[in-house]
Amino acid sequence: MIERILSVARKEVIQLRRDRRTLPLVLFAPVIQLLLFGYAATQDVHNVRLAVVDQSRTPVSREIIRSLAATVTFRVADLPDRRAIQQEMLASRASVGLVIPAGLERDLLRRTGTGLELFADGSNPSTAAVAASYVQQIVGATLQREAGARFPGIVRPADIVLVPRVMYNPNLTSRNYMVPGVLVMILMIMTTIMTSMAIVREFERGTSEQLAVTPIRSYELLAGKMIPYIVIGYIDILLVTAVAVAWFRVPIHGSVVLLFLLAAPFLLSTLGIGILTSTIARTQQQSMMISFFFMMPNTLLAGFMFPIENMPVPAQYFTYLIPGRYFMTMVRAIFLKGVGISVLWPETVALTVLGAVILSLAVWRYQSRRA
Repeated sequence: MIERILSVARKEVIQLRRDRRTLPLVLFAPVIQLLLFGYAATQDVHNVRLAVVDQSRTPVSREIIRSLAATVTFRVADLPDRRAIQQEMLASRASVGLVIPAGLERDLLRRTGTGLELFADGSNPSTAAVAASYVQQIVGATLQREAGARFPGIVRPADIVLVPRVMYNPNLTSRNYMVPGVLVMILMIMTTIMTSMAIVREFERGTSEQLAVTPIRSYELLAGKMIPYIVIGYIDILLVTAVAVAWFRVPIHGSVVLLFLLAAPFLLSTLGIGILTSTIARTQQQSMMISFFFMMPNTLLAGFMFPIENMPVPAQYFTYLIPGRYFMTMVRAIFLKGVGISVLWPETVALTVLGAVILSLAVWRYQSRRA
C-alpha cells in the first residue's frame, strides 16, 4: 500500500515539475504577496493629509503647525479659509482640517478658553477618528508648552476646546465606508474570474480551434465573450446598490447614473485582466490560481481595508497600477460625498487610460496565443 501511495506521489511530483506555469506560481507567489502586503496592510496612521487655516498668524499658531508637520502622521497644507478645506475634502486631497482662530494668543492670555475647529472626513471613519485624536493631543501639548513659555505668569493656560465637525459621515458609521468598497470588490472578482474561466474553457475543451477556422475575428470573439459579463457586472451593481441602500441604510448622495457610467472603464480593466489571465493559463485550475494572484493586490492595495496614504511610498506608487484604487475612490465619493464628474475627472481619466492599456495588452496576448 505504501509503495502504491509513493508511486502516485512520485507521479504528481513529476507532473508538477513539468508544469512550468503552476509550480513557480505556487512557490513564489506567496513570498511576493507577503513582501508586498507586509508593508501595505497596516492599521498605522501615516501621511494623513491635514489642511490648516491659520487665522491667527502668531508665533503660537506657527508653533502648532510646526509641531503637526514634524510628525510622520500628517502632511500639512496651508489653506486660506474654511471653504478651501471643504473643497480639499471633496476632492479627497485632505482627510482632516484644522482652523486656528484669530484671537488665539489673546484667549490664552485672558484664560477665556481657546476654541479650535477640527474638520474630519467621515467617509473614512477609522482614519478620521485616529487622526482627530492625534491632532487634539498635539495641539493640546503645544498650547500648554507655548503658554508656559510665553506667558509665565499664567498658572494654568486656557482650556482647550477642539470643536469637532465630522463631514460626509457624521456618526462615523463604518458600514457606510465598507459597503461601497464591497461593491467594488464583488464587481472585480466576479467579472475577472468569470471572464478568464470562460476563455480558458474554450482552449481546454478544444473549441477554440474550431472557432479559429470560422470567419469570426479575434476582437469579435472577445467582444462576444465580454458582453454577457458586462451585463452581469451592471446587474451586480444594481443589486448591490439596492441592498446597500434598502437593507444597510447606506446613504447615496450622488448620481446613480454617474455611478453606472464610471463603472464602464472599471469593467474594461477587470475584463482585460480576465482575458490576460486566460492567455497565461492552460487550464481552469491555473486560471483560478492566477486570478487569485491578481485579486489580492486589488483587494489590499485599492484602499478597501487600509488607507493608501498609510502605506509606504513605494506601495503608494504601485497602487496607481491598480484599477480598484480609482473606482474605490469614485464609488465612496458618490455614495458619501455626492460629488460629480467635475471632482472625479482625474480618477476617471486615469482609470480609462489604464483600462485601455490593460485591455489592449490582453487582446494582443490573446491574438498571439490564438495564432
